[in-house]
Amino acid sequence: MKVFLFSVSRDEDFVAHTAERIRNILCKDGMENTPLILEECSNNILQRDLCNDTCYKSAYLFKNILENNQHLNAMGYFAVNDRLEEVPPSSETFHGGFGLFTQNDIPKSVCLAMELLSGMGDTLLAQGEGYLVSEKREEIQIFLYHYCHYNLLYRYRHMVNISKTNREEVFVHRNPKAFYIRLQNLPEKDYTICRYGITKQGQNEKEIRLRKHLWICIIYTKENVEVLINEQKYTSKRKPLCREDYSR
Repeated sequence: MKVFLFSVSRDEDFVAHTAERIRNILCKDGMENTPLILEECSNNILQRDLCNDTCYKSAYLFKNILENNQHLNAMGYFAVNDRLEEVPPSSETFHGGFGLFTQNDIPKSVCLAMELLSGMGDTLLAQGEGYLVSEKREEIQIFLYHYCHYNLLYRYRHMVNISKTNREEVFVHRNPKAFYIRLQNLPEKDYTICRYGITKQGQNEKEIRLRKHLWICIIYTKENVEVLINEQKYTSKRKPLCREDYSR
C-alpha cells in the first residue's frame, strides 16, 4: 500500500469517527467511564498551509467542537501562536502557520471562532448539521456554520490552485446554506438579538483593502464592535451598543 505523507483524510468527520472507535474499545474493556481527551486538535500537521490564515479554519473549529462536544470530555487546540513551530521561522506574517495568533500576535479567524464558542450555553436545546442551539442564564445562543472540506487535489498537497492572494480554490464547492430557526414558547417580554459572524469581507474601505492584501478575517457584530488589524497592531474598540429590540 502506498503511503502519501502529509495527506489529509477524505473523512470530514474524522474526529467523531475516531472518538467513536476509541469509545467502543474502552467499552469492550470495561472502561466506558474513562474520560476521553483530544489534546492537540488541528486540521492537519502542516505549518505552511495557507488555508490556516483564512475563514476555513474557523469553520473547521466550529464543526469539530460543536459536533464532538458529547463524544469527548475535552479538546485542546494546537497551537497558541505561529512562534511554536518545528520548522524554520518565516519572514511573512501570514505564512500558513497553525497558531491561533500570528507570530506577531494578530488573531486569526480560528481565534475569533474560539472567542465566539466561549459563549456557548450549558444546556443543549437543539443540534443538527451546521447548527447548535444552547441556553445559559435565560439567554439563547445559536451557532451556525457551513464547512467545506479540502478537495481531492489539495488533500494530497497539489499546490497548483493556491497562492498567497488566492486561497479559495482548494475546497469542495458547495452551494450556500440557509437556516430557518423558529423560537417558540418564549415568555412575554422584549428580546435583544445580537448577531456575530466571521467573514473575509471588511466593513469599511480600510478593512476591505487590508483583507484583500493580507487575506485574514475579522469578526463583525451588530453591536458595532470595530476591529482594526494590520501587520503591526491589533486593537478592538467598543462603541456604545446599538442593539435591535424585538418584541415577541
